[in-house]
Amino acid sequence: MARPRIVVVGAGFAGVACVRRLERTLTPGEAEILLVTPFSYQLYLPLLPQVASGVLTPQSVAVSLRRSRRHRTRIVPGGAVGVDTRAKVCVIRKITGELVDQPYDHLVLAPGSVTRTFDIPGLAEHGRGMKTLAEAAHLRDHVIAQLDLADAAAPGSPERASRLGFVVVGGGYAGTETAASLERLTTNAVSRYPRLDRREITWHLVDVAPKLMPELGDRLGLAALDVLRRRGIQVSLGVSVAKAGPEDVTLTDGRVLPCRTLIWTAG
Repeated sequence: MARPRIVVVGAGFAGVACVRRLERTLTPGEAEILLVTPFSYQLYLPLLPQVASGVLTPQSVAVSLRRSRRHRTRIVPGGAVGVDTRAKVCVIRKITGELVDQPYDHLVLAPGSVTRTFDIPGLAEHGRGMKTLAEAAHLRDHVIAQLDLADAAAPGSPERASRLGFVVVGGGYAGTETAASLERLTTNAVSRYPRLDRREITWHLVDVAPKLMPELGDRLGLAALDVLRRRGIQVSLGVSVAKAGPEDVTLTDGRVLPCRTLIWTAG
């Protein structure tokens, strides 16, 4: 009889931990293990803000799956786009775009999550995510570019104000850490721009929830809020984004913030 085939979708913490457990528990003759993932690495998501701020390199938070896995698990480069539970077939779109039907005996779904956006005018066009390695690396380049462009703009001009205005939406771990890390990046970098005043740079952290980092509890959330405000980051709770434009962001309380960098980590 053919060995039963176990298909694991997703190479995040859950998927990789599952594969590790299967490899330790089952002998090679007991089952065939397949891991479906569009990337050849496991990404350590909590450290993406450090990549965006340049504290860590992208290689530091991306662990090669082929170096960390035993040779028993076969990696399928792609993503699952459908499942036929009656036929026991997982439909996979390979990274080449080809669709293939992958039969399975047991299926583990651990695909992770994607950034949730809302029907906010301008968000899709002007918002920037912080969910992938590419987004984190690109965000760092974008922030530095805004300092360069602001330095070249006329002092006191609307362009300079919008270039130096940064808004992060989402008061959970991802948003708070992103705001803190990138604010530190701009604070350290501004000394290399003699024409820029540090006080011109504004960082706003916005969240519709009444508390910051509620997943950590009230004590740690309040401590984080105090640290951010002492560092000059403006935290607005109980509000969200009403609309986003190329040069400003309008909040639901009516405020209009000059901004060419809107970072979306809400949901």
